[in-house]
Amino acid sequence: AAGTDRAACQMPAPSSPNAATALTKPRAGGMPMRRVLVLNCGGTIGMQDTAHGYACGPPGFLSGICRSVPMIHDPAFDLAPHLDAVDAASRGDMLVTPVGEFGTRTLFRIVDYDPLLDSSNMTEKEWVRIASDIAAAYDAWDAFVVLHGTDTMAFTCAALSLFLHNLAKTVVVTGSQIPLVRPRSDGISNFLGALLLAGTFDIPEANPNPN
Repeated sequence: AAGTDRAACQMPAPSSPNAATALTKPRAGGMPMRRVLVLNCGGTIGMQDTAHGYACGPPGFLSGICRSVPMIHDPAFDLAPHLDAVDAASRGDMLVTPVGEFGTRTLFRIVDYDPLLDSSNMTEKEWVRIASDIAAAYDAWDAFVVLHGTDTMAFTCAALSLFLHNLAKTVVVTGSQIPLVRPRSDGISNFLGALLLAGTFDIPEANPNPN
């Protein structure tokens, strides 16, 4: 059964012999914005405050928080002219980063898993699901970010490296020790770093990006 699942995670063959191995230079500021799909698997980064401590937020909670953080989403930017290459179902959920260090912005959409999982509960089943979701969305998106708890992030990166065959796009796995809603959160820099990598570079492997 595991072999069957892994076969479903084949990426299209690279368009050139070096596409799956070479790191590219940063993209020029005048190039089209990359579209990055963010898979929110769970973990501390997307949690909310409750009377009993931190807990996973409801669907859309993390997207709402990101819309309120100017360092992550630029509300003044007119997205409309840049949505032609985005599927119709995703357009209302798109966010856009401010201009980064390399003169580019990144379009991104956050998709919440149901249920959101603590990373200590991650198993091969969840690894296969993440890899399969990336494979299914591979042609529609330019790069991928996986939001994940920090306890088993390294294991998930290792598994994705095995499951994602012929990978020629950037996959970044990140999370945080403190929720994005808290003032001292490391999640803002970690998430921005992941979006910068995914939106700027071609790094064809599963990359852990903790701060």
